[in-house]
Amino acid sequence: MKGKEFARHSRTIPKPLLATALREAQDPPIKMAFINGANPLNQSPDASSVVEAFKDLDYVVVLEQFMTDTAEAADIVLPATTYLEETDVVASFWHGFIGSVNPAIAPVGEAKSDFEIFQELANRLGVGEEMAGSADEWLERILEPLKGKGITLASLREGHRRIPNLPAVPYEGGVFPTESGRLNLVTSFSQPRLGSDEYPLILLTPHSRRWVHSQILPQDHDAPLEAKVKPETAEANGLADGVTATVVSDAGSLAVVVKHDEGVPVGVVSIEQGRWMKYHQSVNQLTSPIMSFEGDNACYYQTTVKLVK
Repeated sequence: MKGKEFARHSRTIPKPLLATALREAQDPPIKMAFINGANPLNQSPDASSVVEAFKDLDYVVVLEQFMTDTAEAADIVLPATTYLEETDVVASFWHGFIGSVNPAIAPVGEAKSDFEIFQELANRLGVGEEMAGSADEWLERILEPLKGKGITLASLREGHRRIPNLPAVPYEGGVFPTESGRLNLVTSFSQPRLGSDEYPLILLTPHSRRWVHSQILPQDHDAPLEAKVKPETAEANGLADGVTATVVSDAGSLAVVVKHDEGVPVGVVSIEQGRWMKYHQSVNQLTSPIMSFEGDNACYYQTTVKLVK
């Protein structure tokens, strides 16, 4: 259920090139942004340019629970409920089950779920009939394809259910969905962007074990932002363990504390992604706006940098 039949005029723009796409879009130009469930000013490559592109928009609306980097750039922030205050169903990238989200408390203050906000917006735009119905009614519609497998909203509220037709063991027996039935290894690929004389080091931006993407509490920014490097890489740049340094790319710069780490390859700088720009700790102030040849994804690991005292 995508609702594409209601999108009489639509287009897509590539997230990896968000700043450029917002500025160059024509027929018509983009004048407004309405954002929910995302933090593009933190998670997009070349985040500083995205911030500047958002300043050129006439109006920005953000649905949020926290004053994220994106919420800070909004003209209006609509308070959104957390999962503890709303009704929903949820699956996961990390397991094979689907379950019910049941509110533990009533929405706090003026907070509304995204669903309620969209319904009220639809009413004001004169298309309220298209979104009429309770949250339960819409969830039943979404779950309709699973009813034949015994999965309904009522059953999910009794307990989680395994997603139908999902194998307990992926590719069990070593059978793969390839022409030969065997695992195919990639034998050729495009040449990665390597370090240059000006920016000799490759930047890695791994996820943290302590948070998901940019879902971080303000107090978690109290610890200094670390740039992990192999000791010989640090020594080649004259940087002792624990010193303050600056990581510089063609997109921007970021103050860090150097952390010697034998687990990081030679010629690599590793900085956890997710911290906020408002605390001057967002690694996407360094990443380059490069889009992959396939999939239109961001090439976060194609950014090259230098470390300076």
